[in-house]
Amino acid sequence: MLSATLAFREALEAGESEGLAEAVRRFQRCLEAIGVVPQPIREAVRRLERAGAAAKISGAGALGGAAAGCLLVYSGPAPAAAPARWRSIDCAMGGPGLRLEAA
Repeated sequence: MLSATLAFREALEAGESEGLAEAVRRFQRCLEAIGVVPQPIREAVRRLERAGAAAKISGAGALGGAAAGCLLVYSGPAPAAAPARWRSIDCAMGGPGLRLEAA
């Protein structure tokens, strides 16, 4: 997980879109490995990935069902289409509230 975090930080500092997307995908795989992403959410994430986006759950996760808190979707410069039943909130990556600090 540390390597994904460092890769995310480097990509964020460099403004490197594909590096950000790859780090988000790695974070999601870690959450899937510990079992907090229900199958319907994994399937939705894979559909978004096939469309060129990266996605990961954010929040409590879930052990079953069709929900898992919030889903962060990073699509780079092209917006990703959310499933119709989901509420979408567009925001800029790196906006107020995100601060990089030296370790």
